[in-house]
Amino acid sequence: MTDRLLDIEIVANLLNIQPRTLRAWIREGKSPIPLCRLGKRVWRAKASDVERLIQNWEQNVHEGAEPPVLQPNTDAA
Repeated sequence: MTDRLLDIEIVANLLNIQPRTLRAWIREGKSPIPLCRLGKRVWRAKASDVERLIQNWEQNVHEGAEPPVLQPNTDAA
């Protein structure tokens, strides 16, 4: 099954941040999720990666830990 690719505006909305913040993180190499580049200025994120990041953040908030940076999923083949 293929994973949907989400644009920066949708990802930022789901993460409850401004799109410009996410773009700044991308430029600085600090994006909390793996992104794929489609062309010179077009970035997309897998919906499953965004969902995993949100779940990890919610879990860590309940545990009082810092939000993690999501690493690429290497389990999928």
